[in-house]
Amino acid sequence: MTAKQLNKDRIEKNKVRRRESRRGLKVETFKAYGGVKCACPGGCNVKYVEHLTLDHMNGSRKKLKHRKKDTKFQRYRGRYLFRLLKRQGFPHKDKLRVLCWNCNCSVGVYRDWE
Repeated sequence: MTAKQLNKDRIEKNKVRRRESRRGLKVETFKAYGGVKCACPGGCNVKYVEHLTLDHMNGSRKKLKHRKKDTKFQRYRGRYLFRLLKRQGFPHKDKLRVLCWNCNCSVGVYRDWE
């Protein structure tokens, strides 16, 4: 193998490792906030990690600044949010829940079952 091929292999292995690490962090976060399934009252029971999101219950996104450390909480999304929550010991369990993307969007539009 040439040095160029070895470098491509190393890059590909690192991509796979990072992808698995991010997915593991997402699963760990969802387990801390109620499990790896949609928590909507309609019972859609979506269990695919790729379709799940964290939802701020009752519009609590603006109210999550409890401590000085949390002042940037609103700006975190995706893996950065999951890392922050893990570092802080998964706080705000009464204000965050796991929903599938469709349920999260419908709550944002209709707000009839929050």
